Amino acid sequence: MLKPIIAKEAIQIEITNACIHRCANCTRLVGHHKKSYMMDLCYFKAAVENIQKAPNMIGIMGGEPLLHPRFKEICEYLQKKIPPEKLGLWSTLDKRFKKYASLIVDTFGTVFPNNHTHKIILHSPVLVCSKDILGSRYVDAVRSCWLQNEWSASINPGGAYFCEVAAAIDVILKTKTAFNISTLWWRKKPSAYLQQVKALCSRCGVCLNLTPRKDTEKFDDMDDWWIKKLKVTSPKVNAGQYQIYSGKIFDQRSDDINIFRSDIKYFEKIGKQFGLELVLQPNDYLRPYNAR
Repeated sequence: MLKPIIAKEAIQIEITNACIHRCANCTRLVGHHKKSYMMDLCYFKAAVENIQKAPNMIGIMGGEPLLHPRFKEICEYLQKKIPPEKLGLWSTLDKRFKKYASLIVDTFGTVFPNNHTHKIILHSPVLVCSKDILGSRYVDAVRSCWLQNEWSASINPGGAYFCEVAAAIDVILKTKTAFNISTLWWRKKPSAYLQQVKALCSRCGVCLNLTPRKDTEKFDDMDDWWIKKLKVTSPKVNAGQYQIYSGKIFDQRSDDINIFRSDIKYFEKIGKQFGLELVLQPNDYLRPYNAR
């Protein structure tokens, strides 16, 4: 069964899809856009107003959110509107952005760092159409999709979505299935998500549990439908940085794709390099405690 938005870990506000990396099988399809977006500040404020009373954590994410030219203003606005314990930041915490360390401590109660240097970060193929493999049975696969059950709902410049990867796919497909952020979309029941499932999850491979590859590899796994769709517009496709997907449909791999998340020392090391002390909390989240 599809997980209700109000039961998800967070609602992400994806302020940019620009990033400092081009990971293999990126869930934000980094490398496939002619031009990255930077969310307009007025739109961002409207998004915050809309989800302010939602029970979820409110996440700031990208791409790399620290690339946003108005990140300082974004944080200053959040400080006025949302208590830190309800705010999370998903970032590489790359050292070039250390100037934001104190600002992050003052704004966010939780930080989820990942600079993609861990030796076992795996990414499943996104650009494989579940409907083309399973036919109408793809809907059953989406209902049990690990990602939509474990990850977040999302807002990007196109609107709001029940799944953050569906949101990323719609940046390219522009299906007009986004929820209007001026409505209480986060209260919708799963039956209201079906239009997005048909338009977006049908073109996503995450629900198929396909053979992943290390994120440090240069290639994305793609099927013929996506190659044809992106051959004119995608820098990554034009550079030949893709492989036609030919792995097993349902892979009984031994490595959990999210196993790196239990390596607390990995996250603490990223924080230290950035100038942040990250403290593990009882809920297994990391709190930015001190900026050096």
